[in-house]
Amino acid sequence: MSSDLYVGIDLGTTRTKAVLWSRQFSSFNVIKFNEKEYLPSVIDTTNPSNVIVGVDSSKEGMIYDIKRIIGKNSKSEGIELEKQRFGKRLIFDKEGNPQIKLNCSSSETLQPEEISAIILNKVKKTIIEQTQTDKFKVIVTVPATFTDQQKDATLCAAQLGGLDVIQILPEPTAAAYAYGVDQNNGNFFAFDFGGGTLDTTILKKTGNSLKVISAGGDQQLGGIDIDINLFEFVLNKIKNEDVNLYNSLNITQSDDSKTQTRKINKRNKLRKEVEKAKIELSSSNDVIINLSEVQDCEEEEGIEFEITQNEFESINKKIFDKCKKVIDDTLKSARMSVKEINKVFLVGGSSHIPAIESLIEEKFGKKIAESKLDRNVVVAKGACMYCYSKGTKVDGSIIPSLSDITLYPIYIKSLDDQDQEFMAQVVKEHSTIPLTRSFEAEAVGGNAIVEIYEGTHQLGKFVIDNVQQPIITMELSIENDYLVHVIARLNNQTIKKAYNATRKQNTNSEIEIRKAHLQKYFK
Repeated sequence: MSSDLYVGIDLGTTRTKAVLWSRQFSSFNVIKFNEKEYLPSVIDTTNPSNVIVGVDSSKEGMIYDIKRIIGKNSKSEGIELEKQRFGKRLIFDKEGNPQIKLNCSSSETLQPEEISAIILNKVKKTIIEQTQTDKFKVIVTVPATFTDQQKDATLCAAQLGGLDVIQILPEPTAAAYAYGVDQNNGNFFAFDFGGGTLDTTILKKTGNSLKVISAGGDQQLGGIDIDINLFEFVLNKIKNEDVNLYNSLNITQSDDSKTQTRKINKRNKLRKEVEKAKIELSSSNDVIINLSEVQDCEEEEGIEFEITQNEFESINKKIFDKCKKVIDDTLKSARMSVKEINKVFLVGGSSHIPAIESLIEEKFGKKIAESKLDRNVVVAKGACMYCYSKGTKVDGSIIPSLSDITLYPIYIKSLDDQDQEFMAQVVKEHSTIPLTRSFEAEAVGGNAIVEIYEGTHQLGKFVIDNVQQPIITMELSIENDYLVHVIARLNNQTIKKAYNATRKQNTNSEIEIRKAHLQKYFK
């Protein structure tokens, strides 16, 4: 695995960051995208023959926050909100898998992992431009709360994007890894509040090892949810101030494609103004939102709204309360008290919000770690450090070993010898990985049927047919790639079949076929 370059990529909901370690300079460096330390996680497909990556505009072909959909289906939690956001552009195939139309009038679609692949390919090409080589190893991060399907879809996106991926890594684990290297022994709480998700992790450092004790979070809780609340607040103010302007922003089921396109453009402009206001409120007590960008040209008098810090906190009180609950749940699952936490690491752009810093200090006291690390890129740096440690023989005193856990329990569902369905837990939540568990399945009529569940999510339904013995031994494993694997054994010797639980069987040839299809979008 020896390489001169190692890269950590934080594929964020709103922004993607990358950190590079090069043997030439023996240092960790943030990759720049047009002089910025991030690439907006957006693509513009208004013109399908000229897809633009990383430029956040107000055009109707904008596809953003795709991380909220990747690895999900039509029945997944939070998908209804995405239907409202994407409107008629979000469709589902016969199996319930989401696809995004390139624009309102287009019949051409992209799957969420393909959209992420386009973004990741842009990262790859930027690294090649800056290093003059395409030989580098990569670790891509995912939220701690991602299901097996979401992890696999992210891994698939990285492969489709042409990256040489070592593995995926939970975001708060990566951040805590970066922070924890320079810390003394103790218990550390990582609070990772990004654009689309909240992730929490408790790590214990002992000597040269870091061990994850507990993890938690909320996939539907991030900076964009604050943006949504602020957007609705401003929209209601507009409704009271100017009904015509409100109607020009309010999308209805009766809107035709042309009208919907026009409204989406205006809403995207307002969305950008709202996001700027949120950022300004991180360092000031009030902000003015100017609506000139969304008003029609013939309107003479511009509309402005003031939003105070108190209003902002009131609007988002439920979000802040949810943050507190996630903290409490993470501590409870670790069976630890606040007193047992030595330091708290704040991670992610949304952790800069004053109300967030206040609630952390209120909960933990003066335990927020002072660090030179940038909260916005620390996940990517931690992933890069871990990628480097995996790929080189490095002194453990410089980069310690890492031990992680499962977030969800794993269950099997099958038939017993009385042909009755039963469910049994084979992996407890917060089990240390890598792990292997064995269980038995009954063969009825020459067939054994086993369903695998991760929490309440079905990972797969496996039928092992033409079995000549009544009992089959199954092995379920979770390796350091954080993915669930299942195999069936016959006569304790022969592997009958091997499965990566419910994931699309992306062979190298299938990946190459899909990559070839995406080439026209890779710029």
